[in-house]
Amino acid sequence: MERSFVCPIQEKKMAYYEWRSTKQPAKEGSKPQVVVCVHGLSQNGHVFEFLAHGLVEDAEKRGTECHVYAVDLVGRGNSEWLDDRSLYNPGTYALHMIPFIEEIAKQHGLSSVNYVGTSLGGITGMLICFMNKGHLFEKLILNDIGGFVPSKSLQRIGEYVGLDPRFKTFEEAEQYMKTIYSQCRDIPQEQFAHFTKYATKQIHKGADVEWALIYDPKISSGFKGVPPDIELWPQYESINVPTLLIHGTDSDILLQSTVEEMKGRGPGAKGLLQVYDVVGQWYQRRVLFFFFFFFFFFFFFFFTYYHIYFTR
Repeated sequence: MERSFVCPIQEKKMAYYEWRSTKQPAKEGSKPQVVVCVHGLSQNGHVFEFLAHGLVEDAEKRGTECHVYAVDLVGRGNSEWLDDRSLYNPGTYALHMIPFIEEIAKQHGLSSVNYVGTSLGGITGMLICFMNKGHLFEKLILNDIGGFVPSKSLQRIGEYVGLDPRFKTFEEAEQYMKTIYSQCRDIPQEQFAHFTKYATKQIHKGADVEWALIYDPKISSGFKGVPPDIELWPQYESINVPTLLIHGTDSDILLQSTVEEMKGRGPGAKGLLQVYDVVGQWYQRRVLFFFFFFFFFFFFFFFTYYHIYFTR
């Protein structure tokens, strides 16, 4: 179900999608599980559709209430584009997401939600914590992002983000996607076709039809030239909620050395971090479903044990 939220900053419409369980509402005295998902730099909310369906189906089997929300950040998908290209940055996205999360939580009678952030979405989540709004998160999942992003990976992204290629056929567009996401292996064809469908739009020129990417090319404004390394340690260290870090072993964005350092800083130093290694960023989205519930129960028993034995 597609809806829109008007961001107080810039007053632009941000599209979002909701998937929810339908068989049974939350039992009396219990609360619904609410998940908010934020995508990577040039993606949109539809990349989380398989995750959303998995979470909802599991909730219905267990007879619980679950709502999954995924946004199209401004400049992507069905959201409006910004007039000032310099505003395409994580600070803007965080200022847009804070009132959105507050509104979603309020609708469900909650004060916090579970947050899933892939790459840029993860940076946005860490920045929300850094802005002293971390109380909006019950649990946090960071997918392929951490406290340090090397310049080399930003240069690679800058080679394709912001381009405006056109494709004569859907298959040609799909092949382009497979090329720029070459690090993501073992992706089911069904999922890649789905991703391409929502990452592109048809443009009609008379009797001819071509496919184009469905984002504002100006989102690449921060990737021109040789971008420096990005240090996100202050933002990461501001996290004070249970956190799951999903690390793609082939990733050039989240290095193994960064993961090791994260284990000893921020939530890692507070005993709030769990790390799971997988292959490829796209595959990470597929396994998020399975580890979301592992993550929930692990921290439930962890904090129960801590309360019983260490807070007497």
